[in-house]
Amino acid sequence: MFYTHKVLSEGIAVEANPLMLWVITNHGFDGLTFVKLVAIAAIWGLLLAVHKKLGRVPELVSTLFWGSVVAYITLTMYHLFIQATL
Repeated sequence: MFYTHKVLSEGIAVEANPLMLWVITNHGFDGLTFVKLVAIAAIWGLLLAVHKKLGRVPELVSTLFWGSVVAYITLTMYHLFIQATL
């Protein structure tokens, strides 16, 4: 969220996701923060529901979750590297 705010407000990049562009245009960065927090809460809620139903989080779900976390961090670091080299 902070990186998105920085690059968009400084004109370094434009929002490519049409849904997030609409949210930012109509509700600003507070709306973006709200949408991202709701998405995180929904994912955690889904994981908790799976855990409650099965008694544990299946290995595949856990692997996909942590894989997406690593991918997101890697992508963020890549973007920060590109910005630092400009």
